[in-house]
Amino acid sequence: MTNTFVTAMFKKVSPEHYWKALEIGAGTGLVGLQILPKVKTVVFEDTSEAMLNVLKQKLNGDEKIEIVHGEISEYKNQD
Repeated sequence: MTNTFVTAMFKKVSPEHYWKALEIGAGTGLVGLQILPKVKTVVFEDTSEAMLNVLKQKLNGDEKIEIVHGEISEYKNQD
């Protein structure tokens, strides 16, 4: 289902290498990780620390990402 969503999204949106993407309710990052190679950075936001911990296990450490645990209304853009 995630691949279907991302494929449909890329048909409507052409990400640019300088963009900063935001995935609200990122969970384990299934969507954002597919967007990451096409943009400058991805912000993964979720209220579940357990889900974000699963996301962190998928990373190799050199990705340009931000992980936000909490409500999106609390996010402060650093750019």
